[in-house]
Amino acid sequence: MPESINLLPWRQQLITRHQRRFSLVFVMAALMAVGIQWLIAEYLERHTQRLQHGNQQLTAQVTLLDQQLTVAIERQTAAQLQYAHSKQQAQFTGKRTQAARLMRRVAEFVPADLHLESLSLRGESVTMTGNTVRHGPLTELLLRLTSAQDIEQVQLHSVADEQAMQRFAISFVLLNSVVRR
Repeated sequence: MPESINLLPWRQQLITRHQRRFSLVFVMAALMAVGIQWLIAEYLERHTQRLQHGNQQLTAQVTLLDQQLTVAIERQTAAQLQYAHSKQQAQFTGKRTQAARLMRRVAEFVPADLHLESLSLRGESVTMTGNTVRHGPLTELLLRLTSAQDIEQVQLHSVADEQAMQRFAISFVLLNSVVRR
């Protein structure tokens, strides 16, 4: 059998060296690829955790703001109801105050010989009817009403003589504040 003689051993050594270097580079490249993949996976995991943590914080803040908004809406509704109630009370008190003021003013203006039968207050308009024995008390009432600063548009609507009595109807506007003339 013929023997194989390697006349170029340096070539065989070079090929073997290249094969080892290739194997080493291939293993290193594979290890680097696995390492890089692991680093990327770790980075993405941490990034995902940060995003989830941020999302939980935002969700908590939105929940807190929703609760605060609900409380604010309830308070606003309560305040509106209270305002409406206060406004209604003020109107009622204003009407009572105006009626009481009218009664005080009528007591100041009506002379002793004049008798009122009815007194009507609608808004600021006042109508009174009554009777008297003489013209003097009616004239005195008209003079007092026309000279008052908080009374305007005094009108004598009717004077009728009935059985020695004079029936009358007067209307005027009672102002809320005193008007300077």
